Order: sequence, then C-alpha cells, then structure tokens
Amino acid sequence: MMTTPVRALTPGAFLDAPAGGLIEADRGLWGSDGLHGGLSLALMAGAMSAHLPGRALESATIRFHRPITEAFRLETELDGFGRTLPTATARAFTGLGPCADATAVFASAHTGGHRVVTRPAPAVPGPERCERLVVPPETMPVASHLDIRPAGPALPRSGGTAPVRTAWIRLTEDDTPPDFRRLVFLLDVPAPSRPTVQLTAHPGLGLSRASSPWVLVRAATRPAAGDGWTDERVDAWGPDGLHLGSARRLRVVRGA
Repeated sequence: MMTTPVRALTPGAFLDAPAGGLIEADRGLWGSDGLHGGLSLALMAGAMSAHLPGRALESATIRFHRPITEAFRLETELDGFGRTLPTATARAFTGLGPCADATAVFASAHTGGHRVVTRPAPAVPGPERCERLVVPPETMPVASHLDIRPAGPALPRSGGTAPVRTAWIRLTEDDTPPDFRRLVFLLDVPAPSRPTVQLTAHPGLGLSRASSPWVLVRAATRPAAGDGWTDERVDAWGPDGLHLGSARRLRVVRGA
C-alpha cells in the first residue's frame, strides 16, 4: 500500500516531521538544486537524538551522494553506546536509493569541569541597524523563510574578493530562540562558494542559553586548492555575544 508523504511547507514543520514516515519537502525548502543541506542534516540530527534522550548533541556530519529532490525516508540506528562516545547513524533514501548518510556524536554521561574557551563575536551592528537582504527565490528558495541582514561588506554572489561573509539571520515563522536543529540549519544558510559534499555542525555551550531568534553567522572560506576542493569555517553567536556553535563545509568545484 502506498504511503502518503508528510509534506512540509516551512522549516519548522519540516524539522517536526515524523522521522518514521515518508517526507516530502516543498520546493520552497530547497537550496540551489535540492533540499537545503542544513535542513537535511538538522532533520537527521533530530532523528538520531531520539535514540539518546537527555544527551546533548556534540557533533553531526552529513555526506551527500546526490541532491534530495523527491520524497524520502529516514533510517536511524544507535551505532555505539560507550561511556565516552555514544554515537548514532542515519540514512536518507528514495526509491532511487541512498541520497545522504549522517553520523552524530553525543555527550557522555560525565562531562564538565573543563576550561571554557569560545570564539569572540565580531564587532558588527545589531540586526535592527542592518538592511534586509532580498534573495531571488530562484537562487535559494528556502531564503523566503528567513530574515537575512548582512552585517559586513561582502554580499552573497556579489563578486567580491573578501572570503568572509557575516550576517544576522532568523526564521520568520516564529520568535523561538534556536535549538540544536534550528542552529544546524542556520549554520548552513550563508551562500556556499561551491557545491557541498560534506557538512559538519557542532552546537556550542552557549546554545542552551540562547534567548533571541537572531543568530549572527560568520562564514570564512579557505582559498581553493588546485584540485578544486575547499572548506569553510562557519561560526554563530547570539546578540548577547554567546557562541552558539560552529560548522565546517567541505566543497568542490563541479567537474573538478
């Protein structure tokens, strides 16, 4: 018997979709050529977290085999449960086969007591002093659900030479401070320099104290090597300066 897919029209509805059913993301949730990569990882991280209630997500990584352009299912599994490194895995697949795999590492039962070292937030104007960026829907459809306000001179796809982009970003569907799923999504919002092959997100210690829907995201791109591969470091802060998390994006020039 055919299963009717759960169709998600907004990022919040997508992240709340039942992990055990067939999921269909509206085209308005796409990045450039398929379902937005950060949303994909955020959904899979949430599904993997269900295996370890009460444990904090330390790191989640997704590897894309091809863009997700149709209804898909998730399979998740508790991969290991030691005292130090409880881990889980997830796979997204359609009728054509696997399209993405993910892994996650969770906090052990005994953490704390270590020195806290975080990245300081860049000195930029607050979101109320920055102009909203209108992203053409054909370029990045999911941006229609976001309020993006560049806080630096470099704009997406503007042809600038600075390898750093900084912007305030928030979801427009509500005023909820980000949880780890929303943060994973927002970390991947800055326009990519090249197609993403792998994305790794690390929620930070400040995330549990986030009190605003606004997130300051800074993406710095490493110059591409001769083989076409490059990577980007992404960091996020709240308006109060708390470091909320970070990400690394591995990218490659098509055809390289």
